[in-house]
Amino acid sequence: MMASSRSLVSIAALAFFFQAYHASAITVTDVQWKAGLIAAGHQSWLIAKMQLEFLMIAKGVNVSKSKANMEESISLFDSEHIMLRDGNGLDIVEAPSQAIVNALGNVQAKWSPFKSFLKDNVANTSPTVLTTLDDMGSELYGLTQTCASRYVDAISGVEANFSGLQVNTANRQSMLVEKMAAEAFLLHFGVHPDTMLNRIVETRALFVDAHAGLLEGLNFVGLEATVNKCISQEMRLVTFFWDEFNEAIDTVIFEQLASDNSLNDIVAKIAGLRTKAAAATLAYADPPLSCPTTMTRRQWQMAFDVSTRQLIRILFLNSDVSATADLVAADMAAAPTQLVSEKYGVMWLRWLSLGEFMAQNINFVSDEDHRLLQIVEDQGKQFVNYGFEALEDIFTECKLKAPEVNCEELKVTGVQRILIQKAAFEAVLIGLERNVTENKKEMIQTIARFEGSQSGLIHQQPGLPRTLDICILQEMKHVDNLWTPFKNLLLQVHDGDHSVATLLTIWGMTWDAGVDPMSAQLTVAMQAYAEGRGVCTPPLTASRQELESAIKELGFLRAGTQKLAKHFLLSDIGIDSAENMNIWHATLKDLSTQLERIISGDTTLPVPIVQVVADRLFDLAEDLADVQSLTVDQYAHASLNLLQKSELAINAYVDAAFDMDPNVPGARSSLASSLLMLLEKMCKEAVLVGLGKGSAAELASSINHYETSQQTLKAGVEIVIAQMEIVESAWGELQAKIKAIASSGAASDVALSEITSKADAVKEALLPAIDFYSVMTVSIDILVPLPMTGTWSPGPTMKTAAMIARDIINQQQLVLPGFKIKLKFLDDQCDQGHARRAVLEEFAGTDPWVGLAGMACSSVCESLAVVSSSMYIPTVGMDCSGKALSDTSLFPDFVRLGVKTTSAKNVIIEWAKMFAWGHIAIVSGDPTIYREEATEYQEAFGNAGIGNSYASSIETDWQGMLLNMGALKDGKRRVVMVFGTETLFRMAVCASAEVGSREGMVWISVGIRSRSWWIVNDEAVLQHAASCTGSKVTSLLQSALFITGLGTSASQEPLDCYDGYTSDSLLDHIHKSIAQGYNDVTGNSTGAIEHPHVELMGAGADAICVQAKAIQHMLLDHDISELRSRQEAVYNKAVNFIRDELQIEGVSGPVKFSGNDRPGRLGLWQLSGSERILVGTVYDNGTIETGLSEGLRNETWLPAFPEPPSQPFPIGYVIVSIGVCMIVCPILLGCIVGHRSALLAWNPKGSRKQETESV
Repeated sequence: MMASSRSLVSIAALAFFFQAYHASAITVTDVQWKAGLIAAGHQSWLIAKMQLEFLMIAKGVNVSKSKANMEESISLFDSEHIMLRDGNGLDIVEAPSQAIVNALGNVQAKWSPFKSFLKDNVANTSPTVLTTLDDMGSELYGLTQTCASRYVDAISGVEANFSGLQVNTANRQSMLVEKMAAEAFLLHFGVHPDTMLNRIVETRALFVDAHAGLLEGLNFVGLEATVNKCISQEMRLVTFFWDEFNEAIDTVIFEQLASDNSLNDIVAKIAGLRTKAAAATLAYADPPLSCPTTMTRRQWQMAFDVSTRQLIRILFLNSDVSATADLVAADMAAAPTQLVSEKYGVMWLRWLSLGEFMAQNINFVSDEDHRLLQIVEDQGKQFVNYGFEALEDIFTECKLKAPEVNCEELKVTGVQRILIQKAAFEAVLIGLERNVTENKKEMIQTIARFEGSQSGLIHQQPGLPRTLDICILQEMKHVDNLWTPFKNLLLQVHDGDHSVATLLTIWGMTWDAGVDPMSAQLTVAMQAYAEGRGVCTPPLTASRQELESAIKELGFLRAGTQKLAKHFLLSDIGIDSAENMNIWHATLKDLSTQLERIISGDTTLPVPIVQVVADRLFDLAEDLADVQSLTVDQYAHASLNLLQKSELAINAYVDAAFDMDPNVPGARSSLASSLLMLLEKMCKEAVLVGLGKGSAAELASSINHYETSQQTLKAGVEIVIAQMEIVESAWGELQAKIKAIASSGAASDVALSEITSKADAVKEALLPAIDFYSVMTVSIDILVPLPMTGTWSPGPTMKTAAMIARDIINQQQLVLPGFKIKLKFLDDQCDQGHARRAVLEEFAGTDPWVGLAGMACSSVCESLAVVSSSMYIPTVGMDCSGKALSDTSLFPDFVRLGVKTTSAKNVIIEWAKMFAWGHIAIVSGDPTIYREEATEYQEAFGNAGIGNSYASSIETDWQGMLLNMGALKDGKRRVVMVFGTETLFRMAVCASAEVGSREGMVWISVGIRSRSWWIVNDEAVLQHAASCTGSKVTSLLQSALFITGLGTSASQEPLDCYDGYTSDSLLDHIHKSIAQGYNDVTGNSTGAIEHPHVELMGAGADAICVQAKAIQHMLLDHDISELRSRQEAVYNKAVNFIRDELQIEGVSGPVKFSGNDRPGRLGLWQLSGSERILVGTVYDNGTIETGLSEGLRNETWLPAFPEPPSQPFPIGYVIVSIGVCMIVCPILLGCIVGHRSALLAWNPKGSRKQETESV
């Protein structure tokens, strides 16, 4: 066995030395190595090509040509094989190693039968023949690949001056293309049907890997990345033709069959790819020293584009085959210089190293691994620097070779893409607590650089012209719209928010499902700059609100041109020179910023919608930039020039806006803001008069113009009459002073100071009016019936809350921009009959009602719910807590904000058990109103084993109330629940005192009453019980218990309809307005309310919000006219949204309806002194929290007066009576007997009977 082993080793050693000798015996140049390697690889290509040609003949595709091609391929294979074996005396030498000799011998052994097979079976389509073709071809294909690999090994062994692996991989591309095509035909013929489709997929993957490997390199097999720009140019063409060919292969894979159409498509597209792949192989074998390239404008743009693709992906030179279709389809050129190509080659190698490092540590790294994180941080920053350097090189070459291209703009948009990635990278480093101070500083610089580049691109800076095309401006606005929220997140991180959620959001904004949204948008902008124009169809679209904002801003800018001159001249004349010069500088800065916003657009402003508007703005910008160099003498003319150009700009904008949307009140807005301009102009002209350089006549003309415009505006819009009266009053203060200057033609410093001060007061009054005049205010009419009077009258409280809610929504213009809510209040008198008649009368009128909101009394809600449903008007009740309104079968379209008081029964029962109340007496007002509800409570108390009774009395029946309370006194009832008005409650309390009941009774009320109602001196009560003042009632009611809806929110989240407010802050605002009276923006007012129904303040505001949100939702799909039309379908959609979808953070708490009801909390209150305190809560799930631990007290509750003590029995009288009887009775008896004896002795016989009967 040992001898045998030694023999094998000896044989192996001899073979090795023989191969080495054979290889070294022949001197092979690099050229010869390359030629042999290409020929060896070419053999694989020819095998696959012959298979394809055989199959094309079998399919009948170009039969004659295919036969000729196959014969040519057979002949070429023979001649190449001989040359590989024996050499050709030129560039191919005899097989240079024994391994190659052996490999060639193996090929020859299989080639001869395969060649015969091809010739003997042409046009034979039998399954056996085609299967044999595949099997023999596959075997031979493998052998030829082995032969080529032996060449690669040999070249590696002799350390040639080129990469054999790279040349062979390039050559392999050609073979894989032919192989894919042949496999598609085999699939068509049904050869190896179970595996053929998978083979096609695998072959395609091999091609993609080979192509990407050539470009990117594969470190682990020693395949270098391509850095030669000329080779890259050839590979670009391969990519282009591959993408076309791949579409045909994709169809086969997707359809899982090779149809005739697919086969024809493959045959048509393979020719170009075959040629370009062969050319790429030759380029790798013999890299061209130069390849002068004339790049088109589009190719330069793509050069900047590719050079700044996300650095973490390092997309260079079409390296990512899967992502290059858009690049090559746009005629992407290779790197513009070899230097750029080499720099990206270095970047790619570094990236491969870093990528491998990160892959090895990805499963183990944590924020504590400082060394690993430091490596990634350093390498990442190096990549950014490399990116900037390569970009600068491309820019330099672009300026040199293509001065007609917008190289600077392309560079800046490219820089912006790098900056976005850089900022995100820095934010993550800060979040990981990596070099926080340094990275914070760098991130702020990155943000500033990005915004500086954005401004420079649009508004001009050294080296960059102004962007003049409105379509490019639109693209840059899209960039800004993406940048702003991204920047805000970066600043959050800077300010300490290092949460994973924030960092992931930042990452998502730079990489979303394989796309960087900001980078993609910058690519669009880059393309536009490359072409010198964007792609859009003016006029650009803009919302009405955007157009209104733009015109208003232009109006302010127009006024600013005169303000600028005013402060310059005031400084020159010596009036507060330093201060006025500071204001001048600030104003100039503000005007420049304002003009830039109008040109570039922002979150509220569109870019100029037509080119003529943009051109007017550009003219104005040019003149505004020149004002810093003007003298005083030049300023008067320059200010008029600025005014004229701003007038041209605003007029053009008004015209364009009207063409786009006739509803934009552009002319009215311009007229309103012209008052602001005229105020500044008058002041400027007055200063010029003071300087002796102005015209009094011009000043008088401006004054007249102002007064005429002011009167025109005042007559126009009713809603701002009150504000315009304030403006007019302020103008009156200024008018006399400035007219005096116009009349006299002279102005002292004192007079100028005075008019500028008074003009400021006019401006302050004018600004709110301009806000109203600048927007289209489409009215949304909502009818609001409220119980202003009647048996229960919380209406005034609800009205004030609703007015405040309306005004906030109208002023903020966030919920219903461009609309104004109009509320019409009417008194429903808490009477269902009156309410129904009043509402039907309104509905029969001409007002286009969109909604109904209001109502507090349940009976009114029941009545109006039916009316509004029949009229198709969505309705929201502000309170209406009655039980019946929960019935969706009776009221299918109604919702109410009032919290049901059903749980109050359970609360009272719990209190009864807690304090051992054996009996609860119910006293109510008019039984036709309250009996039903009282009965429900009686039943609940009875079911809980609590004794109860019921009595009623109307408010005017004092004697009846005395009888009722007297009965309770006689029955010693100490727990009394009252249903009725506040007057009735006070009557019951006072009557209990009048009949002599002991203080300390337990009084219970369910439902909302006015604040501190117990302290009221009620004349209806005092006329019967003069001593029963509010103070007396308060004393008698101590520790009384009240159950109401809470009307407040447990949360202090921002409210949905009222920006900047929380529940507490808005309730505080409403409360103060109720206490002081409220003046709304239309000049209407409400007086102070001494005893408001505070629990309904929130509901009053929430009802308006619910309607506003419903209208907002409906306006997404419907015009306002449809909402006014009372269509059943529109009505149903609105009602369904309110009931099923609407969910808001309300003033009175979260609003989300369940059926007709809004689940909410009940508050349990107890009177202490003159105030009530919260002693418990009932949550919307029915949970009750109350008791002594919640502050509930029972010390003031006292039992009834005790009965008077019983008198002792008069026993003495009994004893005396007995004694008298014992003495008198015998005497009387003796007298009777004696008397009878005398009678018997005197009367005749027979008369006795008659006497006896008489007796």
